[in-house]
Amino acid sequence: MTFRRLFFPAIIAVGGGIAAWIWFGRDGDHHGPSAKTEVAGHDHGPARGPQTPAIPQPKNASLTSSVEPGSPLVRTDSTPAFPITGEPAAAMAGRSEAQPEARADLEGVHFMLRDFRTRMKENPVGSNAEIMRAVMGGNPAGATLGPPAGQSLNSEGELVDRWETPYFFHQLSKTSMEIRSAGPDRQMWTADDLVAK
Repeated sequence: MTFRRLFFPAIIAVGGGIAAWIWFGRDGDHHGPSAKTEVAGHDHGPARGPQTPAIPQPKNASLTSSVEPGSPLVRTDSTPAFPITGEPAAAMAGRSEAQPEARADLEGVHFMLRDFRTRMKENPVGSNAEIMRAVMGGNPAGATLGPPAGQSLNSEGELVDRWETPYFFHQLSKTSMEIRSAGPDRQMWTADDLVAK
């Protein structure tokens, strides 16, 4: 009688353990026997821990490269490089490339300010007229470094471009200055502006 009492609970316990092992899997994964992992359209049977999804590939796909080892990478598209001045390409598009004289004038202003920095160790500051006063002798050394050859000042003492518009000077730092000419339309911040830094 005692044997029968112990036999049936033991059978139930063993059967329950086997059922739990089948149901939950050997590694404790909590998926039933019908739980499957679908990866790239294939059935891989019962899930066994975390799965990394495969990247679908076309049949008979192979990966190749047209770059030879050791050869330099060459840009093949026609997209222009971003302008050095930092201006959007759309703004640059309206500029006339038939302005070499105006660009030469701008370079002359750039060299004038470079010479001032070389002597004074920093940019002149202030408005156009104040900068020109400093460049034309109003500096600690009394050095006259401008105006650039072929360029002149207006009645306000401002350096003007070839269209008689005053240059715009923007001090970026102690040793860096942006110079802007309004260009042929005489309007600042339009597509035909000429800029040097």
